[in-house]
Amino acid sequence: MEKLNAMVVSFLGRVIEATDGEQGYMNSNAKSVEKLESLGYIEVNRSDSVAGEKGEPAVRVTEAGRNAYDELTTKEKEVKTMTAQVAIASNVEMPKAPSRGRSGSMYPFDQLEPGQAFFVPATGDKPNPVKTLASAVTNARKKYAVETGGTVIRKIKGEEVEVPETEKTRDFQVREVADGAAFGEQFAGVSGAGVWRTM
Repeated sequence: MEKLNAMVVSFLGRVIEATDGEQGYMNSNAKSVEKLESLGYIEVNRSDSVAGEKGEPAVRVTEAGRNAYDELTTKEKEVKTMTAQVAIASNVEMPKAPSRGRSGSMYPFDQLEPGQAFFVPATGDKPNPVKTLASAVTNARKKYAVETGGTVIRKIKGEEVEVPETEKTRDFQVREVADGAAFGEQFAGVSGAGVWRTM
């Protein structure tokens, strides 16, 4: 079943109410009409005899529309019920995070010497590794920065905050790589991203 946004589901509910009402239909030019008609959830009568004051067509729900509405609203109720079942507790031991090695990263930043690089191939899960690596590179820069003893003013979430001044002891740059052959035969013809230690 195609997922519908809340506005379309709400409109379908109003069509059901109107269909079950005295008139047996409602008049509407809402954007949802076309979508619901294409899915077979409503019937649309565009004849002048049933058109609204502004020429809006008459719409009524189909059996498929009723079934879809029931299914969609049941799922919504299940989510609300699950939310209501969330519990808060004290003194519960938190499981340890899975270890990613000494650096706390799945990438070998602490093994790189200046001028060295590592390659991450593009995959179906991560088609743009440059974006994926950007935050890892930022975190690695912070990890190897040292405090100078001074402070600087930075904007954090729109507010100016005084924070310790740091300077880099290592720096890394990430770049898109069209062909990873330089990183090994297994990467020949494979696109991805490279991370270089520049300092």
